[in-house]
Amino acid sequence: MEAYFDHEKLKVYQQAIEFIKWCNPILKKLPRKLAALYQLDRASTQLTSSCISFRFCL
Repeated sequence: MEAYFDHEKLKVYQQAIEFIKWCNPILKKLPRKLAALYQLDRASTQLTSSCISFRFCL
């Protein structure tokens, strides 16, 4: 994977992307009304956002 932005080079960012890839099939199988679905989806998205925000704070 070629990095276009500095934060894409961070190991933690790459692992966050892998976590999202791992979560997506699980999220698709869960019932829409399940609170855990929303929480897991939000958590996986927040990981990447936090990595990007942290990178710009350095």
